[in-house]
Amino acid sequence: MRARELLALTGDRGARVVGRQVPELAAVTRRLDFVIKLERDGEVYLRHLEFEMRFRADLASRMFEYAAGLAGRHGLPVVSTAIVLTPPAPPRLVYEERVGGRVVCRRLIRVVRLWEMKPAAAMRLGIGGAALVGLMGRPDIRVVEAAARRIQAQAPPRQLRDLSAVLRMLSEGRYTARELERIVPREVVMGSSLLAQVRRASRAEGELAAARSLCTDFARQHHAKILPSVAAAIEACPDAAILRQWALAAPRASDEEFVLLLQRRVPAAPAGPRRAVPVRTSRGRAARPSRRAKPALRRQT
Repeated sequence: MRARELLALTGDRGARVVGRQVPELAAVTRRLDFVIKLERDGEVYLRHLEFEMRFRADLASRMFEYAAGLAGRHGLPVVSTAIVLTPPAPPRLVYEERVGGRVVCRRLIRVVRLWEMKPAAAMRLGIGGAALVGLMGRPDIRVVEAAARRIQAQAPPRQLRDLSAVLRMLSEGRYTARELERIVPREVVMGSSLLAQVRRASRAEGELAAARSLCTDFARQHHAKILPSVAAAIEACPDAAILRQWALAAPRASDEEFVLLLQRRVPAAPAGPRRAVPVRTSRGRAARPSRRAKPALRRQT
């Protein structure tokens, strides 16, 4: 059955077939912040928590991607919550995909704006909540001092430095360096394992920004006409290696090939002589494997 003959079955009657293919999705490793498996009233589900220092425009699409991966892997419902530490951020996120003005996919994502939480309420959560009070409420150094004393008294030795470092880092900018040094000395922060993680994350974020800028520049230079249609995909891509591969492919790909490459979201082939990307269309068929190859495929399976 040809592609256009399927449109009546899929609800796409009236649409025009512009391409037909069987894409392969490259597996890209994603490290989620926190996932809790819960049971309530006999129903088991996953609660995905994503912590963000600041709100970013691609948060809704990233969390949708994470939730889809979790649901596919574990076969359980997934409820998503974004916890944003610093303002501004919307009270909730809505991820939507529309075709012809009709919503075909919709997901609600709750947003916890941590700076709106009262310090006293955070302290009641325990030592983890005490580490967060530096960014809450009106500036009051006595609140930070109380949180530091609680962490010092109750935190296990292996967590003491990390929790103290979090308290200081989240308090910076609201209190003077002298005030914070008296409460949480710098050597405590330097000895925290979190500091190394923050440095690695900062380097990775810088690398990603550079790769995204490079890819955008090459797309603007070689595909100016379609830049508005591919800019969102470039901005949403979280993988610096893929962005660099897209940039290398831009000079030798046609507009159509470049769009397809970004839609597949897989690394491009290494730089070399330009070759046409095989795309199935409604007027032609893609090449099938030769019969000689079939026995080898059976042996592998």
